[in-house]
Amino acid sequence: NIISDWLLKERLDYSTLSDAKVINNEKAASTKFIKLKTKLYKNSIYFERKAKDGQFDPDYMLNAIKSLIGCFNLDPNRVLDIILECFEARLYLRDSFLKLIKNFSDNPVTLNQILAFKFSFYNDVRLNRLFSC
Repeated sequence: NIISDWLLKERLDYSTLSDAKVINNEKAASTKFIKLKTKLYKNSIYFERKAKDGQFDPDYMLNAIKSLIGCFNLDPNRVLDIILECFEARLYLRDSFLKLIKNFSDNPVTLNQILAFKFSFYNDVRLNRLFSC
């Protein structure tokens, strides 16, 4: 058994797999594959319909972010900073980002402190450029 079954099933066509006795029924395998592709296609259509106008679902995104914070033991303040940087880069998604930011942090003081730090940093950079010439 030099090559694993899953690799053969992934790379070879159904008639070859049937002749090599890797699968029992060529027709059943083909039907199963078509059903799986159809299901994936319908799920992608559903997701695209749900994500209208290029917006993302803030509730889904918030759950995914919180899951990543817990899984990788991330600093929530740094994650909020990254969310704000993404917001800066994609202002056309402002409605979704505003909902996400509002739901992400219960404490408005934290958001104010992060924004104040970002503004002071940008102000320092701008002043350094101005006086360095």
